[in-house]
Amino acid sequence: MSCTTGQKSEARGHIGQRVEFSLVDAGIWQEASQTLEGRRDHLVSAEPFVLSRVQLETLELLGKAILAFYGAVNRLYSAREFDWVREYLDIGKGEEIVRHAGMKYHRQKLPCILRPDVLVTPGGFAVTELDSVPGGFGHLECLSTTYREAGFDLAGHPDGVAEGFRRMIAEAAGYDDPVCAIVVSDESEDYRPEMRYLARTLRGRGARFFCVHPKELAFTEDGLYLEVEAQRLRIDVLCIVSTSFSTCRISPRPSLSPTRPGRSWWS
Repeated sequence: MSCTTGQKSEARGHIGQRVEFSLVDAGIWQEASQTLEGRRDHLVSAEPFVLSRVQLETLELLGKAILAFYGAVNRLYSAREFDWVREYLDIGKGEEIVRHAGMKYHRQKLPCILRPDVLVTPGGFAVTELDSVPGGFGHLECLSTTYREAGFDLAGHPDGVAEGFRRMIAEAAGYDDPVCAIVVSDESEDYRPEMRYLARTLRGRGARFFCVHPKELAFTEDGLYLEVEAQRLRIDVLCIVSTSFSTCRISPRPSLSPTRPGRSWWS
């Protein structure tokens, strides 16, 4: 959630309208006049959620602690020394998901996007769920941009979400200007609008990011391709967004052997 130190901004009465307009204009929300089945109503705050300096510092430390926790759990899961660990962590997973988790190409990889559910309680923060499906961060990018433009002093880098995602993909690919396809599955349709917005935002900054449906991909012996404005682009990084699992696959450069396995980036 966006945070602020309480800096004054434009009149509160206009903030809610501005936020709603931005999210509708971005394609993330539907217009209030629409009556399509499944349309959701939202309450819009006139200001971002306010955090104290101590709370913000705690959250920053919490991120490092959660990453360390993920690493420890992953080592226990991969070691195969404690059957009860694997049995517990596989509860509720289908056979395909369990098989995918055991593949060597990403067995030791950790999520690059952590999305914990954090509650503010009288005794401090309480983490109720740890998630790494990247849904919501495109929504957050749009909200943060709108509140910042309204004059609020937000926590984090001004382009933190979008630019952080771009750097993550570039680091995974090993070069600065990869072609990234964000593939959203049918069961994750709710995430498609915000992923389109994020890809569109990054293209506006010169990056080659595209949000596509699995049917829009073309597979050949040389790799995966997508059609963009009558031009076929070879995909360097494939990001799969699914409620079952999410992962990034890195395609080898054309100069490399096509049999070289890709690398998993988030899962």
